[in-house]
Amino acid sequence: MNINNNFVDKDILKRINGNALKLYIFLGIDSKNETGESWYTLESISQYFGKSIRTISIWIKELEDINLFSLNRVVKA
Repeated sequence: MNINNNFVDKDILKRINGNALKLYIFLGIDSKNETGESWYTLESISQYFGKSIRTISIWIKELEDINLFSLNRVVKA
């Protein structure tokens, strides 16, 4: 994930919630530069921020709704 001019050009900064922005930065800090992938569980993100999984899910949905993020779930066998 990298932050580009779309943040300003598409008025994303005007629309994004501060907590969703914190999550975006958190995920971007440890993402792979080539693909933007981060490997966190909802539980680990929840623990880091001291928030419920439901709250983290709301933040993720906000990022998805403004096309900053897509979540690919991995199901353990």
